[in-house]
Amino acid sequence: MEVFPAPHRGTGDAIASSFNRITGILAPVIKIVTTSATGTAVSGASANGSIFVSAALFIVSAVLMMFLPIETAGKAAM
Repeated sequence: MEVFPAPHRGTGDAIASSFNRITGILAPVIKIVTTSATGTAVSGASANGSIFVSAALFIVSAVLMMFLPIETAGKAAM
């Protein structure tokens, strides 16, 4: 049994995959922009800022997943 119909799952999967590829391309660019040539943070920003942002996004996504409906046996998907 699925919580979401197949077309919605396919669209969500495609959007998530696209976002994954885009952010994967941007990750090195963000690191280059936020780090100086000597390896220290630029303009007083924390060099670990990207780690903290990533951790915050993981926590937010975990909380949002708790609001998804629970799959139940015996119910039709559509």
